[in-house]
Parts: sequence; structure tokens; C-alpha cells
Amino acid sequence: MNIKKITNELEKQYPGKKIIVNNEKNPTEILCEAEPASAHPEYSIAITVIDKSETHVHHKTAEIYQVLKGSLTLVKNGRSTVLKEGEVDIIRPGEVHYAMGTETWVRVYSEPGWSAADHIIMSGEAARPVMSFTHERLLVTKFAECLTFYTSIMGFEAGFKDETHQYAELKTGDTLISLFDARAMLESLKLSATGTVSPQSHVLVFSVEDIDKAYNFFVREKHVAPLKETTEYKEWGIKAFHISDPEGNIIEINQKL
Repeated sequence: MNIKKITNELEKQYPGKKIIVNNEKNPTEILCEAEPASAHPEYSIAITVIDKSETHVHHKTAEIYQVLKGSLTLVKNGRSTVLKEGEVDIIRPGEVHYAMGTETWVRVYSEPGWSAADHIIMSGEAARPVMSFTHERLLVTKFAECLTFYTSIMGFEAGFKDETHQYAELKTGDTLISLFDARAMLESLKLSATGTVSPQSHVLVFSVEDIDKAYNFFVREKHVAPLKETTEYKEWGIKAFHISDPEGNIIEINQKL
């Protein structure tokens, strides 16, 4: 961003108003407090020029974004909307959000007025998604034999089965496991068995409410290389991405469609 050019333009349009640069060395957002909450706590108005704002949430404040110049991608709870000049969108309290543009000018109306206490940056551990462990998946090379073993000998009850892909879910009490043909699993991830991941690897399956938030946290925040990007599996009613631990065990993080 061109700090000098943008700040000069803001100073001309809003003389005497406070201008804030989010990072002097590598700015991605420059903000002008056109009508600060200190003048009227019930609302505030800011003019912000955005390349990329930090992911954050407000628990009390609602905001209205109106694009004044350029195009803005607004991401709320993992869902993105593209706003063009003149278009508006509402950010309600509790919606985790960030915005991306190219020196895009945005009028931000906040009600009640913006406060630092209600501007919670969602980075680091604060951005960690809530995950529910659903089950462990065993990758097998003898699917039919293992299915017979776990049902006839171990007494598991067979639930959902996909004979085509050699996949089955088995349950005993509150315990759920699944069997999946190792070759089919590795092929679905477009992986070979020559690396750390092997047919002997286990798969830990977790469910989340927001797959995009989870992906952003693990891949972009924690820099974990994905085995496979987020993909829809309509036949199974989920979308998921996959990572692995240092031993090559696969971790599937999914969200129901």
C-alpha cells in the first residue's frame, strides 16, 4: 500500500481526524476515524482503505460496510461475498470476519460505536476451531476379511456401507470405527504409499462447524502442509481437508454438507 498517497488523500477529505496504520513497515489497512465513538458512543463512522484486514470479531457491535471505491471480498464465518462500489453488507455481533481488496475504500458504520475492548483479533490460539472427535478409521488391505472379523467376531454392528469404495462404519455401544480400503483412501487423496503415509496409517476423523475457519487455522496460521485441499464428497455428505502427523497418521477434518 502507498501509505503517503492514502494518508494525504484521507487528510484532505477528513482534516484533523485521526489516521491509523495497522503496520508501518507492511501496511495492509489504513483507517481514518471520521466520526469516533468518543464523540457519540451510540455509533461511529470510519473510512478504511483495505488490502487485508485482520480476522476479528465483535461481541456487541454491529457494522455496515459500504464500498466507496474498488472491490471488496468480505469473509464472514468462512463465507465470502464480493462487494462492488456502492454495495453494502452487514456484519452482526459474533460473526468472525475479515476483508480483502486492493486499496479498497470502505465506509464502516458501527453501532454502538467501535471500541478496542470489543475488537477481538482472531489469531493464534484464539482462532483454533472447536473440533469434535467422531471416530478412528482403519486403513485395511483385506476389507472383506476385516469386515467379517469386526462384525462376526468382535460383535460390531455394521452401519453405513459403501461396497464400491470398500468403506464401512461399525459401532459397538458409543464406540464408532470405520474401515476403508487403504488403496482407495490413498487414491482419493491422490497420494502414493511411498511417503510417510502408508496403508498401515490410521485416520483420526474430526468434525467442525466451519471448515474454512479450520483450514485457515491449520494451514495458514499453523503452516501445516495439507495432504489434500478442502474437497466436497457429496456421496458421503461432507466436505473435508486432510493433514498428517509426523508419523504419517492421517487427520481428516470435515464439515457436513
